[in-house]
Amino acid sequence: MFIPYATDAPVYHWPLGTVGLIAVNVGVFVAMATGGIVPDPVTAEPWVMQYGQGLRPIEWLASRFSHAGLGHLVGNMVFLWVFGLVVEGKLGTLRFLPIYLAIAIGEAAVEQTLLLGATEGGSLGASAAIYGLLAIAAIWAPENDIRFFYWLALYIGTVEIPLLTVAALYIGWDLITAVLFGGLMGQGVTSGLLHVLGAAVGAPIGVLLLKRGVVDCEGWDVFARYGTVNKEYQVKKDKKTKESPHDEAVQRAEQALREEKSHGAARDQIAAYLKAGNAAAAATLYGKVRGKARGLKLDAAALQGVAAGLQAAERWAELAPVLAELIELAPQAADPLRLRLAQLCVTKLDRPGRALDLVAAARPEALSDKGRSLARQITDRAHAMQKTGLVELDDGGW
Repeated sequence: MFIPYATDAPVYHWPLGTVGLIAVNVGVFVAMATGGIVPDPVTAEPWVMQYGQGLRPIEWLASRFSHAGLGHLVGNMVFLWVFGLVVEGKLGTLRFLPIYLAIAIGEAAVEQTLLLGATEGGSLGASAAIYGLLAIAAIWAPENDIRFFYWLALYIGTVEIPLLTVAALYIGWDLITAVLFGGLMGQGVTSGLLHVLGAAVGAPIGVLLLKRGVVDCEGWDVFARYGTVNKEYQVKKDKKTKESPHDEAVQRAEQALREEKSHGAARDQIAAYLKAGNAAAAATLYGKVRGKARGLKLDAAALQGVAAGLQAAERWAELAPVLAELIELAPQAADPLRLRLAQLCVTKLDRPGRALDLVAAARPEALSDKGRSLARQITDRAHAMQKTGLVELDDGGW
């Protein structure tokens, strides 16, 4: 069992529309269960979209807010929360709600039109619209993660999966089941097919909004992150002669501009998280982009905020390189930081040798009496750790 519950994608707008949609779906379900809403006893109109009964626009909307049972409702609302958070977080409520309704109604209209010749059947639920949001989220934020809670037999925990991978897994699986059960086994229209149809409606909307500049993904969208690689591959494939030095210089300059734009976007997102008081999110984002965005540097104030978030979350292995960066920014005034990092080495990281190096680099005259006492304690503990035979694999990095 995998249940998505959070994302590290930047959220610039409160998810009021997403919460509102969840409330409407729950309200309709409760009203049906308590008799507040009484559908047609035979056809369940308009809360089930009927196949082969002509085009009924009221069903395109109403059926997308009704569900077949509690499990159906809860599952859809969990996914609506996560993917709505990503999309509405970039668009804002006033733009998000029309887009969600356009996906829901558009998919339903296409679905009912394609099945005009059917003799029975119908559909209901928000799944197709949610798959449309999934497709948009994967286009706008492919490298941001969705956090899942999982329960597999005796194993329980959480895992982070990039949005593009999430979309590929869910849409790919539904496409396979649609072909296998709907086509090869003759079961007709499957929920997997309707999910894929919803993604097919949402994807071009996401691309259009991105290309028209309605949404700014700050260089982190799927085209910016992966389009360059494809273009460079195509150039190398098509060209049989070496590029001139001028062409190479132009490409280097363009690459430098792209990297600077990515760095600026990452710095802006981290600053926004810190301004909102969410140091943990800032730390998570910085940890993610450090390895991808070569040359990304934060100022001392931002690094201190990130360090605070890592310390609060007790993410010691990630805190160490951030403290090292702070020391590099102002080495002449970083003796207390050296002690802080040295203490981390002996208490959390099992790196007594590195702790001794840091203490040796700290100037005694720059430390307070308490600091000099701490330095002696760290030294004693580091020597004791070494005497126990602790093997420290120190490659110079963190």
